[in-house]
Amino acid sequence: ALTGVAFLSPDLDATVAAVRAAGGPIGDPKPAVQGGRIASVWHGHLNWGIAFMEPKPRN
Repeated sequence: ALTGVAFLSPDLDATVAAVRAAGGPIGDPKPAVQGGRIASVWHGHLNWGIAFMEPKPRN
């Protein structure tokens, strides 16, 4: 099972830059299964994922 939490971000590139500037571990943005893009931050000892997600633009 996949378990975790994703926080929405209107500007994923700026969020990734801010996390890196603060010394936090974060992956590069990639396409999300749900649409939009996602960047993983952490997988803890309970194997919970934490990520920031930029939703796909609405038409």
